[in-house]
Amino acid sequence: MNVIRLEDLSWKSIFNSMAAWLHDCDKAHMGCPRVDEPALPTRVLDLGESDTCEKIKLHISVPLQHGRYVALSYCWGGPQQMTTTTTTIDSMIAGIALNSVPKTIRDAIQVTKKLGIRYLWIDSLCIIQDAGYDKLSEIASMGDIYKNSTVTIAASSTESVFEGFLDDKIPWDICRLPLYLDEDSSGTIHFAQQTKWSARDQRLFTRGWAFQEFMLSPRVILFDDVQPTWHCYSESFRALVPGYIDYNHPEKLTFGSILESRRHSTYKGGRSRLWATLINEYSSRDLTFFEDRLPAISGIAMEFSLLWEDDYIAGYWKSDLPLQLA
Repeated sequence: MNVIRLEDLSWKSIFNSMAAWLHDCDKAHMGCPRVDEPALPTRVLDLGESDTCEKIKLHISVPLQHGRYVALSYCWGGPQQMTTTTTTIDSMIAGIALNSVPKTIRDAIQVTKKLGIRYLWIDSLCIIQDAGYDKLSEIASMGDIYKNSTVTIAASSTESVFEGFLDDKIPWDICRLPLYLDEDSSGTIHFAQQTKWSARDQRLFTRGWAFQEFMLSPRVILFDDVQPTWHCYSESFRALVPGYIDYNHPEKLTFGSILESRRHSTYKGGRSRLWATLINEYSSRDLTFFEDRLPAISGIAMEFSLLWEDDYIAGYWKSDLPLQLA
């Protein structure tokens, strides 16, 4: 049995924990990249400087403009009512009322503001959806977009952009008992049964694009059906508040393990097994469009290409081509 303070389960407490974890990761985690200000993606959502701003704007970055930004990983859940297109881009730049955006995006905006970060990248709003040239260019850059983000918000509990992830998904099974310390001091103690839980059935972990988004992000705040958890190179799936859940997450290969794969680069067998493990996991996921099979993993392939100093050829590696084709 674990003792839990009820106030630890409040969103105010969780938001404070998010900011504290981000600060500690930047200052104390030697194995994690520093929180710097990379070049901004082509477009980002500008959330404004005020926490009470009721509008956001699509911001077109100027060359060499730098800044911290958050990336969102989520399930579209079908056709989107709000996207950036050649006909809507001007209105997006002029301003978007917060009460008009879908719930998942609105929740992501709230989390980003609580982290003290001004910019947010979301594919449906930062890529011109009906411009083929823009989609090709931005999809080719998605690996870098997630890799260079300050943190990625992973909305794993939602099946569509309209659901949101800051609402309580399940009731907390907590037993409350009175606690008396002396005649003048009393309170309440809370007990919960420690339990195991797997994220394998979360919708986001069945999506092909989300695999690359998770692997390449240096830091992830994961919102699942139980409670928010933190993940970075140094801390794997740590609850943001004290809890009683023993997490079992499906994501074993991360960018941290890609860096670790340097030790496999001296012999082909190790590299082949590592790549096969990754492809097996990726291939078990769903993609809405068949033609996305290679683009949705191209960012990961680019990282391996740099680490292994090898040529990537449509899912295979030049130095190991005969073995992989067999």
